[in-house]
Amino acid sequence: MTAGSRMGMLANALALAALCAAVAHAGADTITRPDSILYLSTDFLSFLHNAEFHNEFREGETILGSIVNGRVAVKATPRMSFSLGLHLRKQYGDERFLSDIRPLFQACYRQQAFSLILGEVLFTPTRHGLPDGLLREEFTYDPGVEEGVQVLYLGTTVSQDLWLTFSALNTEDHREHLSGGNCTRIRLGPVCLSAMAYIDHYGGEAFAPAGDPVRENAAGAGGVTFTHAIERVVEELGAEQFVLGSYTARDRSHDDPYESGWGSLSRGWVKVLGFLCRFSYFQGHDYVAWNGNALYQSNEPYYSLHVSKRMAFPGKVFLEFGGRLEFVGIGPAEYGSRGEHVIWLQMGMDFRRLLIPGSLAEF
Repeated sequence: MTAGSRMGMLANALALAALCAAVAHAGADTITRPDSILYLSTDFLSFLHNAEFHNEFREGETILGSIVNGRVAVKATPRMSFSLGLHLRKQYGDERFLSDIRPLFQACYRQQAFSLILGEVLFTPTRHGLPDGLLREEFTYDPGVEEGVQVLYLGTTVSQDLWLTFSALNTEDHREHLSGGNCTRIRLGPVCLSAMAYIDHYGGEAFAPAGDPVRENAAGAGGVTFTHAIERVVEELGAEQFVLGSYTARDRSHDDPYESGWGSLSRGWVKVLGFLCRFSYFQGHDYVAWNGNALYQSNEPYYSLHVSKRMAFPGKVFLEFGGRLEFVGIGPAEYGSRGEHVIWLQMGMDFRRLLIPGSLAEF
């Protein structure tokens, strides 16, 4: 089976899952008029992300900027909603008036815990819950928004997030760029089982630009997480273990283009007075995730010490800050000369206000 066929199967799986769920619920659909049908939804995020790296896998960078997503949404029926909005991103230091501006469209069918979405995809700021070994932290800021199709099931025991996004069309200048992912979680008391994947594909048949080959990367992880809540100064204890794998073709025109890799990621943490203190250890062999943290490509041991705090305020306002010490193939004694670190600061809010209260008849 070719990698192009696998991308086609992912798209078909999304369509089939959505169709089956919609048909299953159609017979029980009793339409009632909502109390309010038109509202404004806005989310705002300002961020600072500073990474100091000096290695072969990635360079240091400082990202400072703001993102605003504003939407006017119509709840046409209790199960169908539509929204039209605008995405604005400004990276400070960019000479352009805005670093990115694009319209936002979304059509959503919702039935209890199930949602089918076309257009703007949900959970981009939280990277769909994927670890940075699959999807890097900077994805929160750039692109900061995704567009495609998404199937969600957010149950109390089982949650499922399956999505396919389109970043670029196939033109004379570049290949089409498709990305797809999955995050499945099963919660059994203090234990959570997870299966995750992220696929990145560059292809297209209409145009074949020189120096831009058909290529793809698939990375996945299976894991188990244990958490124990404590209502004291120590608020939570946790540990998790992931097994990661990757499958990469940098140029599918080669005779044997695919390379595989694997890795093991272990994490343990304690939450004290709102501060999350976490230790992570990764050991891999030829593991590659194009959209993940590039440090996971090292075949040397990679471990980190993470401290962060997230403060929530009334009105869905938050402030988060933190830092992480990175060790790639070195010991603690060598950190002064070869160590690397990341610090970040985020401030944001989610705002929603009714514009036209009433029933469908009044609209």
